[in-house]
Amino acid sequence: MSSDAMIFLGKLAFSSASGGSQDPSWISLHAATNTLVVTQASSPQAAQSLNAYGESNQSFWLQASNGLYIVYSGSAYQATESRTGSPICFSCEKVDGGLLLVDNGPDQSGSTPYYVTIENDQLTRVNKSQGTSGITVFAQVDISPGLTQIKQQRYVQGMDFSWAYLAAADLSHCNFSGSDLSNADLSSTVLYQAYFQGTETNLSGADFTLANMDHVYMQTANLQQANLSSATLTYAQLSNADLTGATLAGANLTQAYLIGTNFAQANLSTANLTTAIVNTIQIPGTSLMGATLSHLDLTTAVIDKQTNFASATMQNVNLTGLNLQEVNFTHADLTGAKLDGTNLTGAEMSYVNLTNATLTQGVTLYSASLSNATLQGANLTGAQLGAKQESFQLTSDCAASLDNDVISDEIRQQFQAAGHPLSQAATLQVRVPGANWVITDQQTIYTITKATTGLPVWMYLSTNNAAVLSGAYMPNAVFTDANLYAVNLAGVQWYGDQAKADNADLEEADLANANLSSMDFSQARMYGCTLDYAYLIDSNLSGALLSSSINKKQTSLAYASLQGTNFTEAKLSDAVLSNAAVSLDEGPFFTAPTSDATALDQLTIPQDILVQFQACNLPLESNATVTLNIPGLSWTIKNGSNQLYPVYNIANFGTALYVSGGPIGVHLFDMAASLSTDLDNRNLSSDVQAAFQAKGYPLVASASVQDVIIPGQKWLVDNTDSSTSTLQSGYVQFYVLLEKGLLNVFGSTLSVVRIGDNQTLEAFRYALATTQVAPNIMNNATTCPNGQKLQVYLNQTQQKLTWEQMMTANTPPVPPACVPSPFSWCSN
Repeated sequence: MSSDAMIFLGKLAFSSASGGSQDPSWISLHAATNTLVVTQASSPQAAQSLNAYGESNQSFWLQASNGLYIVYSGSAYQATESRTGSPICFSCEKVDGGLLLVDNGPDQSGSTPYYVTIENDQLTRVNKSQGTSGITVFAQVDISPGLTQIKQQRYVQGMDFSWAYLAAADLSHCNFSGSDLSNADLSSTVLYQAYFQGTETNLSGADFTLANMDHVYMQTANLQQANLSSATLTYAQLSNADLTGATLAGANLTQAYLIGTNFAQANLSTANLTTAIVNTIQIPGTSLMGATLSHLDLTTAVIDKQTNFASATMQNVNLTGLNLQEVNFTHADLTGAKLDGTNLTGAEMSYVNLTNATLTQGVTLYSASLSNATLQGANLTGAQLGAKQESFQLTSDCAASLDNDVISDEIRQQFQAAGHPLSQAATLQVRVPGANWVITDQQTIYTITKATTGLPVWMYLSTNNAAVLSGAYMPNAVFTDANLYAVNLAGVQWYGDQAKADNADLEEADLANANLSSMDFSQARMYGCTLDYAYLIDSNLSGALLSSSINKKQTSLAYASLQGTNFTEAKLSDAVLSNAAVSLDEGPFFTAPTSDATALDQLTIPQDILVQFQACNLPLESNATVTLNIPGLSWTIKNGSNQLYPVYNIANFGTALYVSGGPIGVHLFDMAASLSTDLDNRNLSSDVQAAFQAKGYPLVASASVQDVIIPGQKWLVDNTDSSTSTLQSGYVQFYVLLEKGLLNVFGSTLSVVRIGDNQTLEAFRYALATTQVAPNIMNNATTCPNGQKLQVYLNQTQQKLTWEQMMTANTPPVPPACVPSPFSWCSN
């Protein structure tokens, strides 16, 4: 008999006739053995309740209170069969005083029929051929109506439908409020505007898979452990309902009312809660993996560490001010989300999309993982990601004492009041007058900074690590005033016209292999920062503090690409620039006294400089003009229409002004001077090509000597690939200069691949600007690109090493494949 044809006939019970005051005997389920037994009771309880299913009342299956169907096994009836198995098919024969219960077997057309009877207080069966003598006459007690009556009455409140199989039925507008439908099968049912309201409504363990529950009313109902997978619950009223441990995977809860709804430990993976009303929703321990929660205001939600938002779509969600410690957001889309003032300490946010999200108002991200996250346009102003924390604040008037290297009584009193008394052994270091100080008291270090409200005192954390942002894609991300102490930012892409890190604390941050080209780090505190292999082409580090950290960790720029980087007024004391790529001016041709800076600031070429131009046989046009780049530090002479030397650059190195030609790029390697004849003849001979190849800069088939600028002295080699199908990256132009008996090869123009205006990858030519770096921003211990300390250059009695040699890497880094502009970025 097909299970589809066996519809719910109702819940009933069978008892034998009783005599006198004795309670009747009921067919009952023995829960421990799943065996049907006989139990005396005044009225049927749950164990005596049986769900009947059939095409009519003439033939039916029986389902016990454990949800399984009845079969005969061995010498007893047992409730052990599934609906898709072979339950016994029962029927009833009416007799005086009641009815006889007939066992027709699982296949009533071919099975031997039996009468069900009670013998010696045991439920058994007798072959029907033996007649009815002694056979138990049962009374049938109806407990709850069947499907047909439910659909007719529609009003079935306060009834017992536990374990009822009602799948695929249309129960629209039916009112089950106060009823027990625990473990009922309502899969694929239509429940449009059905009512299941009230705390007495028991839907625990019920199966609503694929049900259409549009506009259903389930306020305060018990749906613990219910299965609502892929159910449609649009506009459903579920406020204050208890769905603890329920499964709602793939459910559609669009515009549902979920005010105060308890989803603790529930599974809402891939569910859609778009525009749902979620005030005070409870989702501790809830799986929302892949769920759609866009535009929800979750500021009153109850969330804990076990709540899982992995891969969830949460665009423009409001999570302001929540405690989300250690919550999992891996691969979640939080585009435009509000996370201001939120506690995300230890949160798992790798691969999360935080495009245009706001994480301000002191959001805490200690120990959080944002590796490979997207933070394009995200605002993290004042965000706390570093392994130190503000403990208290000194009043602003303490700055004067601090600048005077004095720990005053007032400072000691304020430390004492904050619970951090200073011993007499405490020492003070003035890092930046008026802005940054360090107090060391035995093993405790306090960093003091300047803020608008006072002087924050920072302590280093022992309980939390710094956040991890390695591999993050963060064009135009804003980290103004952010605490990034010791944060791992290795391999990030951080640039764009809106990108900022002004007044950020990047001490001991790891930015190795990061693409920071065109980034603005002016005035940034980058003590002990790791920038190995980083791309800093055309980045602004003017005034940046790149000296050693509190822990004596040196700032490292080893193998960094520093072409065009602006280090004006930065501090590179003790920094390591081994093998960094520095783009140079041609020369220097000569030096001039620093006193000439005054005239140059007034846009006048001093007489002694004019004399030296003439003495060095360098052309200077009569209409040459001075452009002031940085007062007292940097100037450019525009040399009229002169083609040989169109510009001269003048830089203040502290001890003298260095006068050089225009940019010529990065000194990459040297070739034998004997090859100058080939270059004069515009011949890229096999020897020339072999020299380029040996140093890792192979010339393409279409390479040529583009210009013999000064025969025997200066040439321009073009290495542009003429193939239109190739997006070329690397150096595409080289200057070759004869200096000190060798041909010096400089990479002057890069071809880079980045996103064009039509959002496709395009090749761009990038002429390298000169790196703005000078000895006066270093100290004797600074390691230069050639691997030697600056003191070697400064202490020469007879100068044998030139500035160009100090700035030339022995093994320069491979040029970047992409150099972003403020408005044109690299691919993610």
